[in-house]
Amino acid sequence: MVKKTARCPRCGEVDSAKLKTIEKLSEESKKLKIKIDKMLQEREKANKRFSEEVELMRKKAESILNNSHKTPYEKKIALFKVVEKMEVGDMPLEKKKRVNYILQAHLYSDLAKQSMKDYKKITAETFSKSK
Repeated sequence: MVKKTARCPRCGEVDSAKLKTIEKLSEESKKLKIKIDKMLQEREKANKRFSEEVELMRKKAESILNNSHKTPYEKKIALFKVVEKMEVGDMPLEKKKRVNYILQAHLYSDLAKQSMKDYKKITAETFSKSK
């Protein structure tokens, strides 16, 4: 076994304190490298899971949108249900409720607009037939 020595570049004197510091820093850097490698592996796994989830969501959305026998509003409702069930991580209960209310309000707003269009259409047809 070879003993490491740290020599001063100017005078060539051996400094045991510097040697201990170098060894300590070397050990710490090895530990940090291991931690970084683990973190990178975990990040890679998380990215892979995310990519798989995105692909699954894309397939679900495509299947809903390509379903030709549904009306556009039935498709919106089906997409809304998919989005509502989507997991987005841990969220405080109050925030989750607020997000769900916003999504529902947007969907109901679109449905109300369509209902008003249908109502106007039917009303116009009824009055045109009675004349």
